[in-house]
Amino acid sequence: MIFWDFVTGEAIRRVEDHKEFSIWVLQISGDNNYLAVHGSDCSIHRHDGKYLFDIEDPESSSTVTYSNFTSDNTRLITGNVSGEIKLFGLGVGDFEQKMIKKVECDGDAKQIVDLLVTPDDKYIIAATRQETAFVFAADTLNLVTKLPHITTVDKLAMTLDGSRVLTASEDKNVRVWDITKIGKEARTAHIDKHDNSVSTITLLHHKDEAITTAYQCNEFKVWDIKMGKLLRSHPIPNDKSCYEVVITSDDRRLVGAAGYQWFVLQLPEFKLLNTFKERFVQPTHFVLTPDDQRLVAGIGQPEFSIRIYDLSTGETISKIQLRSTGITMLPNGNFLNQYRQQMYDSTGKTKVMQMINAYTGLVQEFSHGDRVLDYAVSSDHTKLICGCSDKDLDLWHLTSQSHIATLKGHSGRVLSVCFSPDNQTIASGAVDGEAFLWSEETKEILHSLKGHESDISTMMFSSDGKYLFTTAEKDLYIMVWLVVNGNRVMKYNTYSTICYMRFSSLSNHAVVGLEDGRIVILRVDDPKLATVNKDDSRHGYRDYPKAAPVDDASDNVIHQGNNRSPKRKDETKAGNPKQKPKSSLCFLV
Repeated sequence: MIFWDFVTGEAIRRVEDHKEFSIWVLQISGDNNYLAVHGSDCSIHRHDGKYLFDIEDPESSSTVTYSNFTSDNTRLITGNVSGEIKLFGLGVGDFEQKMIKKVECDGDAKQIVDLLVTPDDKYIIAATRQETAFVFAADTLNLVTKLPHITTVDKLAMTLDGSRVLTASEDKNVRVWDITKIGKEARTAHIDKHDNSVSTITLLHHKDEAITTAYQCNEFKVWDIKMGKLLRSHPIPNDKSCYEVVITSDDRRLVGAAGYQWFVLQLPEFKLLNTFKERFVQPTHFVLTPDDQRLVAGIGQPEFSIRIYDLSTGETISKIQLRSTGITMLPNGNFLNQYRQQMYDSTGKTKVMQMINAYTGLVQEFSHGDRVLDYAVSSDHTKLICGCSDKDLDLWHLTSQSHIATLKGHSGRVLSVCFSPDNQTIASGAVDGEAFLWSEETKEILHSLKGHESDISTMMFSSDGKYLFTTAEKDLYIMVWLVVNGNRVMKYNTYSTICYMRFSSLSNHAVVGLEDGRIVILRVDDPKLATVNKDDSRHGYRDYPKAAPVDDASDNVIHQGNNRSPKRKDETKAGNPKQKPKSSLCFLV
């Protein structure tokens, strides 16, 4: 070991360890009294390098990769290439100068790549190049809990007060964990995700907040959309799993369904106001009337009907014998009903959509040539677009119930449709990743969107209408397209199946729920739309200026490091100095 004066840059002294092993790790205690020198074994020195004693495992030795002193400087914790964590006493206080205990992390990858000790010496957190980080009790080395990621956890960090631990993974996510919640009654410590696949995302009408739930999860989570931050969690009544949620127009009440039971909560306190249930009647989806007085619900097996309830009493007002898989409420009290089946429908019920008045029960029909697989209503609630199994899109006028046009161009079943906020553009997606942007005025294709590899599942415009978000059934990523020219401006890898996507009408934020329980919030901000390189595991993200298209020119980038501007290959060659690159880079993070 060489000791240096880092003011003058001169070597002060040179110390050789008596065992002459290669030194891999140096660690100094918090009081500056001890210096731990690690190789295949460990020796303890004074702060000036003078040798004091050895601490060894009498059974085995392995190269140490990380070590930490406890805050009281009485013990040393080490992690090695074999995935072992060892606790040594330093002969101070109640701890003898010997190995106290050791534990081996389970799993395939063994090497300890990072190690932390909480300031109160209560927990040890270890990363071992596996999909989880391990939390052990510092006094017993018993496993307390695991902190899961999708892929390998490489780095750990801790806030100064020790209440939060950050885990960084190759999945490009940093997760934050509340260590104070670890205990017998709180085995999981994470605060930024659900424990299961996200089942619902509901946005408040007057705040940039989202309420989410997950399958087999008994709590609501409330998120600040702009900050991307979890605000609070609330238990679901009767410890049930909630699979459907609606919020009244004044953001004061939440209606949820769990099994055969309904409940009404007062917001923002999540105070229980009312519960009601009906035997053998299980709603699959529901909406509120514009006056927030009635609940329109689609009922599944064995009844297969539509029921209209009085929200204050829970009593059934009327029952309509129509099958339903989707309901959309209109401002005039009419609602659109769709019945969708994936397989062939011999009864023809999936070829007809109904518009029903929630107060009078009057039913009007829209008939199609084949099964309706998706539909959307224009923002002014005057037009209806339907994607059908016969590869066509049918455009209707809702006020007169008249057919306007049939849009032809897809080569397969149309699975997803939507209107732009100004109702001038229609987006449609079909099987095998085929997607188009259409002019509502001319009924012609404006742009073909190529990039998805499986059936399109969701299409959604940003609230300003500049961007289109798309997802596909088997694609673990979200595509963002520039509407004006159809260029792709972003590809966000989710590394998990996309369950839900909602767009805030108050701001340009997309809220996405994933199968692994994460909530992803994407901000649409012109200068900061990013894309991922084809080899994103090596290069990471690159930021483009306003609406710059992503094309093959993006591969001509040399990444110079995390603090430097990228340089283009063609800058070193002779050429026209006035020629502009297809996409210029601002900076690299």
